[in-house]
Amino acid sequence: MLLSATVLFVAGCGTNSHNTAPEVDDTVPTPASQTNQPGLPDKRLVRMDKDAEHAAQLGYGEARDRLLDMNVVVTGEVLANANTQTHVTTPVTGRVTKILVSIGDHIPEGKPLLIVRSTDIQQAESDLLQGEQQVRSDLKQALVQIDCDTATAKAQVKLSETIYQRLKNLVE
Repeated sequence: MLLSATVLFVAGCGTNSHNTAPEVDDTVPTPASQTNQPGLPDKRLVRMDKDAEHAAQLGYGEARDRLLDMNVVVTGEVLANANTQTHVTTPVTGRVTKILVSIGDHIPEGKPLLIVRSTDIQQAESDLLQGEQQVRSDLKQALVQIDCDTATAKAQVKLSETIYQRLKNLVE
């Protein structure tokens, strides 16, 4: 198809002023596998006069059978499929502060890919620290209260012993 288009183009560009346009060969039947109407002329075949063949530098050769080399030697580069993607998600939202891997790295399972600074985590850390501080404060207050209650109890015991001794002395 390309050869016939090239031949038509080259034949039309010749310097001869007489008509060298190719003619369609209506006498060659089309094989039954290429058309639904057997016996009709093949509109793909083109005949050219001698001047057009000469202008196109066409030649004829003997057709013969030969083995085709099925190996093709090329140079190139093998790349991974760029469309292969893995979606990575985190359990929290936040800002990526550091990326620990690069594109193309082999990453074993469980290796951290990046560091995320999350407001959720910051809030949790803040709540934890605040809770720890509250527990310490409550513990100190409870210890002070225990010391105060112990001192009060000791004073009460001492007062009770004193009252007992006085009453004992009165009875005797």
